[in-house]
Amino acid sequence: MPSFDKLWMPAVRKSAGQTLFSTISAHGGLLKQPTWQAILWQVLFPLLDKVRSLSNSASSEKVDAGGNILIHHTRNTAQKQWAETQVLTLSGVARVFNTKRQLLQALGDFPRAWSILLEFIEHAALSKNNEVSIAALKSFQEILFLSKTQSVDNKVILEDKEIWAIAWKIWIKIGTEITIPAMESEVHDDFYLPSQTFLTSLVQIFPNVFQHIKANFTLDDLKQLSTVLSNAVSVPVYGETTPYIISASSDLSLTPLHDGVLHAVELLQKEAMQRNNSKMIPELFKLLLTFAKFTCSPPIFSKIENKQTKISDWVTMNYIPFGEKSVTMVVKLYEKTAELPDVINANILKEIIVALHTPLALKYNCVSNSVWKLAANSLITILKVGLKVARSQGNQFSSMWDELAKTLNDFLFPNTCASADKGLEEMVSDEATDCQIIELLRTEVLPYSKSIPKEFIMQVVILLNKGSIHSATNTLLQFSLIDGGNNELVINGDDKNNGIAGHLAVTSLLHRFQEVLKKYIEDEKLSIVFLKYLFVLKALTTLIISMKKAVKEDNKAWEQLISLYPYLVECTTTTSTQVSLAIKGGSSTVL
Repeated sequence: MPSFDKLWMPAVRKSAGQTLFSTISAHGGLLKQPTWQAILWQVLFPLLDKVRSLSNSASSEKVDAGGNILIHHTRNTAQKQWAETQVLTLSGVARVFNTKRQLLQALGDFPRAWSILLEFIEHAALSKNNEVSIAALKSFQEILFLSKTQSVDNKVILEDKEIWAIAWKIWIKIGTEITIPAMESEVHDDFYLPSQTFLTSLVQIFPNVFQHIKANFTLDDLKQLSTVLSNAVSVPVYGETTPYIISASSDLSLTPLHDGVLHAVELLQKEAMQRNNSKMIPELFKLLLTFAKFTCSPPIFSKIENKQTKISDWVTMNYIPFGEKSVTMVVKLYEKTAELPDVINANILKEIIVALHTPLALKYNCVSNSVWKLAANSLITILKVGLKVARSQGNQFSSMWDELAKTLNDFLFPNTCASADKGLEEMVSDEATDCQIIELLRTEVLPYSKSIPKEFIMQVVILLNKGSIHSATNTLLQFSLIDGGNNELVINGDDKNNGIAGHLAVTSLLHRFQEVLKKYIEDEKLSIVFLKYLFVLKALTTLIISMKKAVKEDNKAWEQLISLYPYLVECTTTTSTQVSLAIKGGSSTVL
């Protein structure tokens, strides 16, 4: 067969290539080793090199076929025609390596041949021609799989560390170079970005490579992989790529790329857990938390979104399903690994709270209600596990408490209120979520105030004082009353921190009671009766009884309590029998 540069007609090149690879496939088993050496080093690799060279130098000007011959737009330039030849040649050689691997391995220099073929695949995968790059990944995928006709012994030989180390090296090089965010100066009208099909194919290759290198997979390898995956999901989607664009609803499934990325993370997570490789767990958390933040802050791929040229052709992906799935994975992983020293030392609990802070603070401003509701439920689940660890580790979590206080405050008291058209059931559901947070503070924070920084306890008390009269005030009341089984007010406990916090709790309660009673007098005139007033009166009675049992050293608290008496007197004119009975009970208790 003459050299390809002499086969000037594309159709002739195509037929010649097909004949060559068909012949090798049909009769290669009859050839001896010296002949295979010649085929490999004197035919196939020189052919790949020549086609690559001619393809790179081919003209991009349209070909004039002349006469009445019409050329399809995918083949109307020499460059496109050589791209077809490049695809044919590369896929043909890859097929030879797959079907004739046992013969090639017997030659003795298979690792070298494998390495050279992967270099050709790498070059083609980084091509700006979409047809060539995707074909390169298909060839990569093909040589990673053994034909079903291969013997078991041959499969054992394939586990050679050198061979798979080369495959991993090539994969990470392709992934790194194709997903590097461009500098602003590099962005121009014909700036190339990989397609979603290409990125999906690349990510789907990783599990096949990882199965052979997992025993030697290092933390540095994981960091490189994290960079590739993060950059891959940040690549904007071209407007014509409609199969990869989904609506604003988070009920729809993940895109193939997002699904492939999360599958890769799950694979790494499973391997790290099985091999007790806890050093990789924090890095996996960081990667998942990066994805989790996409629910509110979609990634920006360099400066391309700021360019005016072709800006309408680029579509921002909907990252809500992807981010929500990442949040769910974070919660499940943390439940399994919260007590690991590497997770504690990496301050993962704080990082999770930071990631959840944004959707919790936005609350009703989130694009989808499912985002902040998932964040709230995730926070509750995380804290049920994490607070137990934090209480036992002391200073290891010192920076976490402030972040938690800010997050709770911003969630319970957001800057914007719910929309006026919000349904009653939905409002009740939202309030139930708030109450779950309060209940968590009641069960996991306040009873363990000795093991928690006093600053955080004070912030919680202040938070509860601002909160819902039924849930938050009830929690405050319980915290202020009894310390253990001593039947004493916390303000009289031995622990100074508890005393300060308990004092603040009592003061906050009395101040809140005064506000509610004062407002009741006004509402009574409008014939409005609320259950919260009954609750306050009953809570006041309970607080008075407990204060009378305690050592009476806090004169300010008693003065503040006595100052409520005028408001109670004014409330005696109420027409509500229930309120009247509650007032009489509170008044007699004071006396």
